[in-house]
Amino acid sequence: MPSAFVFDYKGTGRLAGIGTVTLEGSHCTQVKMAAGTGTYTDGRLTYRTSTGEVLRTTHVGSFVMVGNTSYITGTTKVVGGTGRYRGAKGTLTEFGQGALDTGKLQMALYGPITVPGDPAPLSRRA
Repeated sequence: MPSAFVFDYKGTGRLAGIGTVTLEGSHCTQVKMAAGTGTYTDGRLTYRTSTGEVLRTTHVGSFVMVGNTSYITGTTKVVGGTGRYRGAKGTLTEFGQGALDTGKLQMALYGPITVPGDPAPLSRRA
């Protein structure tokens, strides 16, 4: 989709059942400034575990800007990975907020991630 902005980002986080991860990704952003709304598409994220294994996702969503804060909702799809995450699948709901003045973003993802040969979804583990 044609986009006014392409955002690249890096960070760290924690995924239930996986542990601490580093992440790197990008997405295209379409903004309607007069309405204070926008969408993001063509998102790609790579999560790297402490053991070097990778979980890959795609994501799309929308946001509303209020003052210096962007409130975000979206959908993440797990599309595989390496090592134990080869063949991983799942659909997760995204919620978050971003500080427009600093560029800092906090996100939460909710939903199960299934891994072939593993009977318990990763989101159900401590």
